[in-house]
Amino acid sequence: MNKTETKKLSEIISKPEISIDSIFENNVKFLEYEIDCSKLEEPDYKITDLGYVKSVNPIIRELMQIVNPCIYWFEADNESKAEKMVRDLNTFRNKKTGRSIPAKNTNCGGKCLYLGIRQGGTRKKDSFSFIAGRISIHLGYYHVPTTQGLNLAHWAKEKITLKVMVLPKEASIYLNVLEKLYAKQLKPLCGRH
Repeated sequence: MNKTETKKLSEIISKPEISIDSIFENNVKFLEYEIDCSKLEEPDYKITDLGYVKSVNPIIRELMQIVNPCIYWFEADNESKAEKMVRDLNTFRNKKTGRSIPAKNTNCGGKCLYLGIRQGGTRKKDSFSFIAGRISIHLGYYHVPTTQGLNLAHWAKEKITLKVMVLPKEASIYLNVLEKLYAKQLKPLCGRH
């Protein structure tokens, strides 16, 4: 015979030290970068220093200073350009290049191409911030093809805007929840949302 037991959630999981309500009371910083994808340099995976990527080097350098958790998204100028970019991405997907790109989804309308999160911090081996590393992958400059990202340098020709919301450090424990809430509003056109 099965024995059913009920417990309060607080008896199973420790309550976070900071409430989600207090996270919403904090100010967040918004950064915005325009990227002309037609000017992105051809990736050269033999070079480990991204200094050769002149078109986005200032963006990467600025992102390297961010050690807080972030929500980021790539946005087209309007809905029709976003739809064109998704078609271009799908054409690239069909070429089966071996580069891992975001999953298709059923969202439509809107101008958000992709939305993601990154915990705060830096890599120990080279002091590259987690957000700078993630954006480098999306731009197409990471040498491991199986790491999922937009890989914009490989297929995109449009202008796109990278937006980064820098959250307070305490938001780290709620980052996945915040991502889901924001994705409901933005409805990114590719990725798992």
